[in-house]
Amino acid sequence: MTDMRRRGRLAARSRVTARTGGRGSETRRIADSAPSAPRTPVPWLALMATPAAASATAPALILPDIASSLAVSTTAATWVVVSFAMATAIGNPLMAALIRRHGLPRVLGAGTILAVLGVFTVACAPNLPLLLAGRAMQALGSTALAAVAMNLAGTVRRMGVITAGFAFWGGIGPLTASLLSAAVSWQLALSASGIALAGVPMVMWHLRRMPDVAVGADRFDARGATLVAIGVSALVLAPRYPRLGIGLGAAAAVVLAWHVRRRPSGFVPRDLLRDRIYLGATSAAAALATAHFGLLYALPLRLRDTTDWTATTIGITQMSALLTGAAASLGLTAASARMGRRPVITVLVGCGLVAPATSLLVPWSPVLVPAAALGAAAAFGGLSTLGVLVSHRAPPPLGAQALGLLHLSYQLGAALGPFLAVVTFAG
Repeated sequence: MTDMRRRGRLAARSRVTARTGGRGSETRRIADSAPSAPRTPVPWLALMATPAAASATAPALILPDIASSLAVSTTAATWVVVSFAMATAIGNPLMAALIRRHGLPRVLGAGTILAVLGVFTVACAPNLPLLLAGRAMQALGSTALAAVAMNLAGTVRRMGVITAGFAFWGGIGPLTASLLSAAVSWQLALSASGIALAGVPMVMWHLRRMPDVAVGADRFDARGATLVAIGVSALVLAPRYPRLGIGLGAAAAVVLAWHVRRRPSGFVPRDLLRDRIYLGATSAAAALATAHFGLLYALPLRLRDTTDWTATTIGITQMSALLTGAAASLGLTAASARMGRRPVITVLVGCGLVAPATSLLVPWSPVLVPAAALGAAAAFGGLSTLGVLVSHRAPPPLGAQALGLLHLSYQLGAALGPFLAVVTFAG
């Protein structure tokens, strides 16, 4: 009798396992038996992804030199910053969609070609329109390299190393550009993203050693990508041309909403738009980037107008603030495994709110220095933490797409922040 009961219990357990855990156990066995893909060393990923940040922040101290050389106003020269940020914003989801459609190696190859063409055009541009075209190509190429690197990162710590690299290059960008502009030319100062090409051969070599990954067979959503590009452009134009920006943005939003209903798995997946946490993460990324990049450009303008500091002193001060923020962001990212993601995000959002509030409420200009450090820590720490959150939260086929749209929001802030700062303080 006892043996019969024991056999009955064992049979019941086997039925429960078959219903609930069988597939998971089988998946684990398959995963354990599958060969593990070799990971690309993160220093190579950081080298390939991050020098573009120096090109993004390089104009902070040399905008007057660029304006004078091209015989345009400082406000017009600001489009050197805006064009780079807009192309980066549009390029992030675009590259994510192309990765999903064509795979990492092809996007890496196309990005390398664009990066080379962009750097060459920027170095030779004789006028503002050609310079803006070169900056856009430079940004698109750099975005492709960064998208590949971010998709190969995989963990919070490795993602944190890459975003700390963004902070490092962004921190040294203004001062290095100022020195290069004085010694050689501002064109060379804007071409720092070319350093990233040194990391491409090693990353490509590791990609070829990885097992083939199936890419999507779905058609590229060109209409969705175009509507997103129009919407981003409208938002960037809004501070300068309110009626045009708001009208164009509203029209693009209405048509995009209709398009997403017709094609729910297109360039902007409907599943992501229905996720409140994802929408909150993208909104936070945009806000943190706007505050950080606004302070990045407001700091030298305010200090130049209200103090007797030299350009070198301002550059060293700004670099120190940004590198301090980068170190703080790396520490917070490393601590996220112990503290939990929610407390870390709370701290980062708090820093992101305090930084612009301090700069607006306190009239003493040097207070912008610690505010810039706080803004940098919040922006870079938020990018890495929120990036891992959304890529893990999204369904597996949409991981790259979710990361790309998050970076679009971040780069939208990177375009709006400098534009608002320059329009406010340079007239």
